[in-house]
Amino acid sequence: MRPSTEFFPRFTARRIGATAFRTLSASGQQGKVLAVVSGCVYLVDPRGQLIWLVREFLPLHTRAIQLAGEWPGLLRDIPFQIRDRELAFHTGVVVDAARADVWRPAAVSSDGGLPLAEICQRTRLLYSQLIKIPRTGFGGFIEPMLALTSQAGGLQLPQFSDHVLRVAWPAVQAVALASAGQHLDVMLSRIDSLVGLGNGLTPSGDDFLGGLFFGLQVISQLFPAEIGIDLERVQRALVRITDRTNMISGTMLNDLATGQGPEPLHDLVHLLATPASPGSILAGARAVASIGHSTGWDLLTGLLAGLQWTWSAAGQGLTETPCRQK
Repeated sequence: MRPSTEFFPRFTARRIGATAFRTLSASGQQGKVLAVVSGCVYLVDPRGQLIWLVREFLPLHTRAIQLAGEWPGLLRDIPFQIRDRELAFHTGVVVDAARADVWRPAAVSSDGGLPLAEICQRTRLLYSQLIKIPRTGFGGFIEPMLALTSQAGGLQLPQFSDHVLRVAWPAVQAVALASAGQHLDVMLSRIDSLVGLGNGLTPSGDDFLGGLFFGLQVISQLFPAEIGIDLERVQRALVRITDRTNMISGTMLNDLATGQGPEPLHDLVHLLATPASPGSILAGARAVASIGHSTGWDLLTGLLAGLQWTWSAAGQGLTETPCRQK
């Protein structure tokens, strides 16, 4: 029998995502630390369900528990048990989430939002703003992706110094064109080579695809009649490929494809879909881009590729004509 945790270090959760909140409702459930990276501790239970601890300056997610103040010293494979909204680790560390504010992403709705043509225009404007600022990771694709939609003929191959970008560009180019032309078959046929591509806990290819499918999910909810994307086919495609990446990245990719992402990504699509100023939208995009080393730019680039689907729906596909009202 383990000693009481009453005198061991206790850490207080400030905010908790809805998925993590439900997980901590299962008193008696056990698990272990899966991975520890800067500012994040990933936890997994025997069923493969994933949640994580994050420092308060890192973005929240529905699976995340955001801690205020001091940070617990936890190592990989340390077991834990859930007890009354607490995580009790076998080292004696306790994380108390009983009084944490629960965060749920606001539901995306067309009620009171902007028409499709306006969101098309705002997406184009955001493109034009982002190409003027330094970018990392797949953010290097933003300018050539924009150029794809304004040229009917062949496009000169962009020159990338980064090996991962050189390898990824043919698939990213095909995906962006498929989105602008509303060709889901073509898009899904080119995603295989991007899964697991890149370095880090969440490879750039995974983050790009997550942003892409998050964007498709959002616009499908906003404009189901005009967009007409078969989201079940997207889910079937992900089942086929997510075992090619690691558990953490695969979980995040699947979450994004069902409309569950980091808080700044939800904030950005809300700004795009409501009468927010261009400056506010750019600030929201910068907040997404600031996630991780290049994760944010990878997500943002994927989101922009997904939102290109609206351009054909609004009358602007591969030609530079104004977005028209439908």
